[in-house]
Amino acid sequence: SVEGRSSLCIVELDRGRNKDANLEALRELKDENPHDPIVLWMFGVQGRTFNLYAEGAETYERLLTMMKVGPVLVHQTYANILSEGLGAHEKALPHRELAVKLEPAGWSYQGLGNTLTSLGRYEEADRAFQKCVDLDPHDSAYWASWGNCLRRWERYEEAIVKYRKAVNFDDENDD
Repeated sequence: SVEGRSSLCIVELDRGRNKDANLEALRELKDENPHDPIVLWMFGVQGRTFNLYAEGAETYERLLTMMKVGPVLVHQTYANILSEGLGAHEKALPHRELAVKLEPAGWSYQGLGNTLTSLGRYEEADRAFQKCVDLDPHDSAYWASWGNCLRRWERYEEAIVKYRKAVNFDDENDD
């Protein structure tokens, strides 16, 4: 099936085998099956993984025309591509907010906080990071992201406190 062939490409990409050939095969399957949401989603994920941000964003846009609201991971990954890959933070923000609404988890609040930080909306980001650590107080990445927000906000003493928490939970996160 189309989905089976797409899955084989993904497995091979995950194993680090024949990257160019498997990306091209997956791209061809996407182009030949422009209304298959599974194939579009699989390619969109690989767009982020392999820094094909513009192509990944276009794929997610096509996917989102097929549904009013997609699964949370569609919105979260699309927002990652927009914000992290393309610097389109304003465009990413509604997808971050929807991801938090669909699944109010630490990782969705972290994405929201990171995007708000990039937009310079530090007070809102601060609240999002507070939710992260309320939901999962032992995740060092949440503390580090919160520290990054506070550092950019020039609240250095508070940032140091958050960074120390991050290191306490994961001493490999000491940068």
